[in-house]
Parts: sequence; C-alpha cells; structure tokens
Amino acid sequence: MRGEHMRINSSVLCGGIVPLLWLCAGCGSDGAERTGVSVDSLEWKEGAKLVAPEGTKEANFGVSIAIDGDIAIVGAHADDGIAENAGAAQVFVQKDGVWVPEQKLVASDAEATDGFGYAVAISGDIAIVGAPNDTDQAENAGAAYIFVREGGVWKEQQKLVSPTPELIGSFGTSVAISGNLALVGASREDGLGFDSGAAYIFVRDASGKMWGLQKKLLPADGTPSHFGASVALSENAAVVGAPRDNAGMPVSVGAAYVFDRSEGAWPLEQRLVADDAAEQDYFGLSVAISGDTVLVGAAGDDDVAEDGGAAYVFSRVDKVWGAQQKLVPSEAEKFGRFGMTTSVSGDVALVGTYLSGPNVTGAGSAYVFVRASDAWAQDRRLLAADGADGDFFGLAVAVSEGTAVIGAPGDDNDKGENAGSVYTFAALVASGANGAGGMGGAGGAGAGANEATIGDDSTMMTGGCGACTAVGGGEETRGLMAAMVALGMAFSVGRRRSRLNARGRRGSSSDRAARRG
Repeated sequence: MRGEHMRINSSVLCGGIVPLLWLCAGCGSDGAERTGVSVDSLEWKEGAKLVAPEGTKEANFGVSIAIDGDIAIVGAHADDGIAENAGAAQVFVQKDGVWVPEQKLVASDAEATDGFGYAVAISGDIAIVGAPNDTDQAENAGAAYIFVREGGVWKEQQKLVSPTPELIGSFGTSVAISGNLALVGASREDGLGFDSGAAYIFVRDASGKMWGLQKKLLPADGTPSHFGASVALSENAAVVGAPRDNAGMPVSVGAAYVFDRSEGAWPLEQRLVADDAAEQDYFGLSVAISGDTVLVGAAGDDDVAEDGGAAYVFSRVDKVWGAQQKLVPSEAEKFGRFGMTTSVSGDVALVGTYLSGPNVTGAGSAYVFVRASDAWAQDRRLLAADGADGDFFGLAVAVSEGTAVIGAPGDDNDKGENAGSVYTFAALVASGANGAGGMGGAGGAGAGANEATIGDDSTMMTGGCGACTAVGGGEETRGLMAAMVALGMAFSVGRRRSRLNARGRRGSSSDRAARRG
C-alpha cells in the first residue's frame, strides 16, 4: 500500500496461572544474549505471489489465512463483489508444486459491510469463514459460515450464529476448525460484563450435515477482557485469547485459556499468562496450537523495544502446561508488533510483525523459529522483495507441512490499490540438517538474522482481501493505533468509506453502551 489509506479499526476462567520463564530466542540486534542453541537451519524458497482472481481494489485480500497441507483459504473482508464490504474468501490448492485458485466463497445472504472473510480456517474438506459484522440477528452481532467440498465444489453447509446474539457482539471475529469441531469467538459479547467476550464450540452430527452448539466458553469474570479475540483448536483442546484480560494485574496484560475436551464437556484446563507481564502487552492477541504446543502472541510487549512485541511458547506434559520459551525477533523494532499473528506446526513457528520493515514503515516481515531439543531458535526472517509502505506483510500468517503463507492486505497490484496479496514460501532442508520434526521432516534451525525474500519474478495468480491497522509516520498515529488495538475492535484496511471504521458504524465504547442499554 502506498499512501495513508490503511486504517485500523479495533473490534478485534479459573485455573492456575502459569509462570513464564524469560528465555530469549534471537534477541535484539543490540547484542542482547541469544539462546546459544546450535542447530541446523532450513532453507526457505520463495514461491508464488497470490492475488484474487476476482479481486477488487481495497479488498485487502490476505487479512486472514489458513492452510492445511495442499489447500489454503484467504480472507478478503472488504471485497465488493457482492456488495460494498460484504467480503469474500478464496480457496487455493497446490498441484504439482503450483498454487492455483479453486473457488471464491461468498455468503448466500451476503449484505454490505458484513465483513465476511475477516477470519478463516480450514480442515480438509471443511472451511469456516467469519463475518463479525453480520446484522441478521442484531447490528454487528456477527456470524460464521461452514463450507464443505463435495466433488471438487465448495458449498455453503450452514450459517452459525450466537445462541444469544447481541448488538455489536462480533461473533465470528475469530474462527477455528478441526475435524467435526468448530470454534467461534465473539470478543464483544457482554455475557459476563461489557465486552467480556465469549467463544462457542460447535460439533457436526453423525449425518455430517448439521452443526450444533456443544459448549459456550466464558472468561473468569466480567471485565472487558475481549475473550474470543483469537481462538485455536485441536482434536481435544481449545485455546481462547483474551488480550485485555486483567485478573487483578495491570490494564490489558492479557491471558490465554486452554480448555480440555472430555466426553463432550470442555472444562478449563489452565489459564496461561506471562510472568513478565506488563500493562498493555495484549498477551493473547493471537493464539495457535499444534499437538502439545501452544503459541501466544503479545504484540504490545516492550521488553526489547516499545511495542516491539513477543510470542510465548507453552508445552503440555501430563495435562500441565508449562512455559517453554519467550520468542522475540533478532531485528526487534519499535512499534513492530511482533506477535500480532502466530502459527505453529510441529517444531516450526511463524510469527508476523506487520509494522516492521528494513526500509519503509509498515512493509512488514515474518519470522520463522524452529525447535530442537526443547529449545527454540530464530531460523529466518521472511520479507517481500517488492514490499512497500503500508503493505502490512505479516498481518496474517499460517504454516503447515513445510509451507508458509503470509498475507500483505495493503499490497497494491493489478487489481488496484490495497487489493492485497499473499506470499508463499516452501521450506527445504538445508545441507547437513539432521533434525526431525515439523515442516516436512526438517528439524532445528540456528539463531540469526538470515533473510529470505520473495523475488520480483514470483508467479502472479489472481486471489482475495484483508483488514489491518492504520499506520503513519509519527508516534501520535501509532499511539492511536495501539489504543484502537487495545479496544479489540475489528480491523478495517484501506476503507475510507467503510462502515467498519473506528468511529463509524461501531462507535465508541460509550456510544455502544448507550445503544445497548
């Protein structure tokens, strides 16, 4: 994105508190101590640059991404194909190493400003797409849509809504899916108090055609924790982020809640926090899970740089989650917001820092970390060679089976300004690598500041949309952005006319309280 069009719009239980050990993997370039782990590295080969086949300008394709093996889904919440800001999602499949567009998904009852595509998830032949501003139940109550692939064709199977829809509840702010389970966050619902939030688990019945509510998950109290701002799901565990959770600590410290599935019940297994937690860290702004590993982003962490961000790794042993490591990038930058997005697959973690960039503000980057012998080390920094101010490369990230996909929803391309793009990378085992684990069997990686970039000769395909934050040159703009992130509202990228703006359709907290009351 070139210019000043991309603006942020914020929408975004009990149990033992887990202390987090301070371990820095690939600390700042100011010479701070590294972990000292010596492991072999992966090589990351740039792949195709994907754009939406039926994309529109300012669609922000790439605001959300999910990948499962050779299939990926990309959200474009501001796509105008059906109606202004109605949104869309695009499915891609990888055939013989080449990513090709398979189908564009839209809601059967699409309306303007729904924001369909703000969140996406995929598991095999099932996809779920969030539309947090859907108004069918109530203004901005939200919805999520299930799609299934049959005979190579994706069909809408069911529209999910909150059983207790609320004005500006934002059901669909976050989504996750695993097999016959779906998890939907509603970060603005007031079940226990104003903006306390909720998350809902749905299960598909034996017929495979209907999804029913199995459990409503809630935070510990009624504070405006924005519980449900992020969610992650595995076969028997659900993780819910609450980036404004306080629990007797400073404002917006944040927390993540892990729930364990047991015979249809979902009791709280553990509440995760950082032992170095500080005000406005927003721990829980992003969450990811892979087996017995949970990754939690804290984009407001200030330890290495102001709002430089961090990500925390937890591992589970005998149903107890313990702090494993704190990750920060080697090139930590002021206001970089490392940890705004996270993904983990086996022994490989991918963390976005969308406001960073070697040359221009907001070009963005993403960092790969690899685990070997229970220690994580920075392997690579991924960049877009054609990155520009306000592209926000890294606002969405996903990794699966040796493939990393990274969204740049502010990218300008042949579809128009802020149309958005997605960049793909493939992991190759470096010469002499001897580890075993995630990313196609590749193991450890050495700490360092190695960089891989997407070349200008990348294959261009036609692809979908995104949502982000406002970024400007000065600290005043960034301060406003940080405050809006703290409010947990839904992002809006490049939409001057959008009703998804910070003071437009959604209104201020006082406005919303009055409207709700």
